[in-house]
Amino acid sequence: MPSHRIFRINENIKQLLSAIIFKEIEDPRIKNNLITITKVDCEKDFKNAKVFFVI
Repeated sequence: MPSHRIFRINENIKQLLSAIIFKEIEDPRIKNNLITITKVDCEKDFKNAKVFFVI
């Protein structure tokens, strides 16, 4: 079970990625589709994270 700290970081990454996709990406192939970040799994050492999404 992930710690509370990893859970918070996963949620922060998810919110930041959603904001970046919504505000900063200009590609119409992405902008015109609904993209949802469903899950983020950050490693314990915080060096890598897996991001799961649906279009």
